[in-house]
Amino acid sequence: MVGEEANWTVDKLWVLFRSLVSCSLHGTTVCVIDAIDECDASDDHLLKDLLELPGSLGPHFKIVVTRTTPSSESTWTAPSESTTIDLDTLAKDSVLLELAAKDEASEFVVRNPAFRMFKSDLEQSLKRKGNSKLIISLKLALLETSDLPSTTVSICEQLASLPDTTDEIYQRFVSRIPLQRAAWAHKVVSWVLFACRPLKIHELATAAALEPTLTDLKSIRSGISQDIALDLKRTFGPLIKIENEAAYFLHNSFQDFLLKGQAKTWPDHFTLPFKGHGYITQTCLNYLSIMKKPEIGTDQNGPKALPLSGCDVQDLLVYAVQYWPAHYQLVQNDIPTLDAVYSFLSNESLMQNWSRFSWSLENPARRRSASFMDPLPIAAEFGFAELVAKLLSTSTGDKKSRSIALEVAAYQGSKNIVKPLLQSDVSSTLALHMAASNGSIEVVRELLDHAASVEATDPLGATALHIASRKGYCRVVDLLLQKKPNIHAADKDDATPLHLASLFGHVDVIRSLLKARADPLRTDKHGSTPLHVAIESQQPGAVKELLNVVALDSFNDKDETPLHLAADSGRVEIAQMLIGNLPSHLKHRPAILECKHWEGKTPLHRAAQKGHGEVVKLLLEVGADASAQDNHRCLPLHLAAEKGHLDVVNALLKAKEEESKAGNDFLSKPLHLAALHGHVAVVKSLLQYYSSSLDIFDGSDSTPLHLAATKGHTEIVQILLAAEAETDILNEDQETPLHLASRQGSLPVVRMLLTSGSDPTATNREGRTPLHVACEKGQLAVVKWLLHKTQHSLEDDEFVNLTDDVGTTPLHLAALSGDVELFEELLNSHARLDAVDDFGRSLLHFASREGSLNVVGMLLGNGAKISATDRYECTPLHDAAEAGHWSVVTALLAAGADPNASDNELRRPLHYASQDGHVEIVRELLKYDAKKDALDRRSRSPLHLACQRESKLSMLRMRMTGGYLPSANRSCHLDCSIVRLTKTPSCLATVASS
Repeated sequence: MVGEEANWTVDKLWVLFRSLVSCSLHGTTVCVIDAIDECDASDDHLLKDLLELPGSLGPHFKIVVTRTTPSSESTWTAPSESTTIDLDTLAKDSVLLELAAKDEASEFVVRNPAFRMFKSDLEQSLKRKGNSKLIISLKLALLETSDLPSTTVSICEQLASLPDTTDEIYQRFVSRIPLQRAAWAHKVVSWVLFACRPLKIHELATAAALEPTLTDLKSIRSGISQDIALDLKRTFGPLIKIENEAAYFLHNSFQDFLLKGQAKTWPDHFTLPFKGHGYITQTCLNYLSIMKKPEIGTDQNGPKALPLSGCDVQDLLVYAVQYWPAHYQLVQNDIPTLDAVYSFLSNESLMQNWSRFSWSLENPARRRSASFMDPLPIAAEFGFAELVAKLLSTSTGDKKSRSIALEVAAYQGSKNIVKPLLQSDVSSTLALHMAASNGSIEVVRELLDHAASVEATDPLGATALHIASRKGYCRVVDLLLQKKPNIHAADKDDATPLHLASLFGHVDVIRSLLKARADPLRTDKHGSTPLHVAIESQQPGAVKELLNVVALDSFNDKDETPLHLAADSGRVEIAQMLIGNLPSHLKHRPAILECKHWEGKTPLHRAAQKGHGEVVKLLLEVGADASAQDNHRCLPLHLAAEKGHLDVVNALLKAKEEESKAGNDFLSKPLHLAALHGHVAVVKSLLQYYSSSLDIFDGSDSTPLHLAATKGHTEIVQILLAAEAETDILNEDQETPLHLASRQGSLPVVRMLLTSGSDPTATNREGRTPLHVACEKGQLAVVKWLLHKTQHSLEDDEFVNLTDDVGTTPLHLAALSGDVELFEELLNSHARLDAVDDFGRSLLHFASREGSLNVVGMLLGNGAKISATDRYECTPLHDAAEAGHWSVVTALLAAGADPNASDNELRRPLHYASQDGHVEIVRELLKYDAKKDALDRRSRSPLHLACQRESKLSMLRMRMTGGYLPSANRSCHLDCSIVRLTKTPSCLATVASS
């Protein structure tokens, strides 16, 4: 189920999450849900399922939930066995409060020296019975924000009159709100009270400037606070706090105070009722109407970018788009608000712009494929029953929109909307699917009463029974089963409802389906039975239920039995269930335990490869064969050793010690595989079973030491050397471990091998020493160490100038690498600059062919012969031109290389560059008077070669206009035949391109 191609949905993610947390192999899992009371109400079902998990999964899974509102006011109910910690109660601990009062008073008088002589009185006031940390901080805030004089009399009066309850303190703060700020403060409080989520302060600044009656952007912009944080502080003091750029009430008790309605004791200018959800709905809709110009538009990538800094008229746009429907859902019997919503959605331009923007802001895992473009589906989606009724009464709408509205209402579980739609003769083949997908049993019943078909399928071939089974809505499943649907209906994946219930682990649904005679042996497109599916998705409850009705000898398309899948998952409790269902007589057990899938692996192979030690031990205990071989003759021990699963390796060795030296198809022993992949602990464990030589060979004649050296596994090399592994043993390429380590640049391994006596002059099949292979790969550190270790054992220049079977020295290979520092290191160790190989190639030939410009420059600076020729009379310029190294060609020409030098075939550098299409090099050679007309031994000019090789003829023709073109009838001698050149170069090019 996991993969880049997976079409992730909330349901699939939930199954993955539940499977992960239900596995106890990794110890205790703690899931933290912060501020659960602020979660989106649409996640109600998911959150309830999550809160019920600890009861079904056991002590290894725990959930910690925080909430900002008292539990009595929360819509989320904690399970009965949960523990509740009330921080407000803890905050009233008398000892803690006394300490807090003392500390807070001390800090206060430091900030306010006028209160220093009243510190003890202040402490006594803060320590009064019934005080809490909140009351202490509020009292101090009252004193600190007072505008009274700091006289002795005034301070005494302030201390004496400090209130002792939060309501009295809040009343004192509210009474300080200036008259000129009252209207603004009233709107701020209303938005903070009723907003669906905490507003960012720049959003709040715009919200407080809005009114349902405003008609233009200018009016809004003129009322936006430009320093909202400062204005909040000046108006409300500490009552509104800013955290993470969002505005919150200081404490929930202030919200309670506001909602309880303390108007009779408030100042006259602040006694209006707060502006509720109806006001906010109308304000948002009016705001969106004003903002209808370009700002609401979206492009193909989603909503257009909005400014995030400062306070601007656009700052509330995203909130208004997302949340006005949520506010309207909380409005009851409000005709003006209903009319405002109806008017907004009846405006096609406004409605469609808003719908597109709203859709683009939704969670991609949840949203539908496209936004709605008709008001009726929109009203149905948000549960606006009154609006649906009004739309149905005022407009019939097109049939498609009405069907969509029915489907949406069914999905939302809105029976009060579904019913009038059905009564208006609206129908849909998918409405039943939608209701089933959300567990809306009353809607399902209503649809069935109106003859909805239980056999109808969605585009994926699923019936409503498939949907309800997948979601786990057992009551819906039972209701659908009463209509006698095809219980074995298959979707596009050939999955039945029982497959889907098993996949998602819905035990009660599985029971209902089995009771209705669902066939547990039906297979999906992968040949999997429901039991296969339940095991693969790691659903132990489903497995237990299915084992009551099926056997273990079923195979999927990969010839996997349920036991294969259980072993692969590592879920030991599932494996135990399956093994508990094995035949009790031992002679029947091997048939199940030794079943092989398409790769020849038994369940023991699968568990060993994945490192599931407990499952491996369980399988061995019930008689699984540790000697079973897969299609590559690998034992479970090979697979465990390759992956480094020490506990599995030890368990398998304990079961069959003699398998420690078994080879697979590639003759690799477990020790080879562990050494190759760097598994130190496994190597140590396996070595206990090698009392004789460690020089065992795999299919490439490599020993464990070869393989460890190849990969640079220092610790394993050290272990093998300590166990007296042979250092100069040869593999099929006649290479020692030192060759391999040198090639890879593994300096610690090289040092270890040399210290243990490896021969630095040993040669491989090509006659190359470790120094050769290190130079070829540019391994500077290894080269330095090899030269250092041999400087006293060999003559000064003997080692560095050793040649391979074709006369190549390490310096030749360093020239190929292009590493100047490496080249200099060899020169400093007396490498010969005049060395040529058996083909007569000098160092400059090598560097030129490889394009090593820095090395070419160094050689030229050290007097390398620029006109040197090899066995074929090619100069370095020939090599560079043929290989296409323009920078090297330029350097050689600048240093005096002859552009018209010929090799033994009379070919010049221009011939080679033209033949291979190196246009820039052709240009460079022509600058140095390379002859365009020169013919090689086969009477071909550079232009002929360019044509025959389908090169860039047009470029060359421009440069070579007037050059020599052989006669169309001229004879040209080739290697083994005579060809009449009956076509000009232009014709040759045309033929070649066609």
